[in-house]
Amino acid sequence: MPDKYKYTRQEGAALRRDLSRIFRNNDERELMQILRKHGIKDEDPRFSEIVKLFRDLRAGKTS
Repeated sequence: MPDKYKYTRQEGAALRRDLSRIFRNNDERELMQILRKHGIKDEDPRFSEIVKLFRDLRAGKTS
């Protein structure tokens, strides 16, 4: 089961580049599109957790 969410080195690098651009532009809609593009669908618990963390970061909340 741990291998379920493994990415190749190239896939991981592409995801990090996409996420970096999203955080620079502060664009929640683009974040959701990129997550879907990389196989993290709306029903996946990781999807809602990532979006929640993005909103918290944008609002300046830290845990």
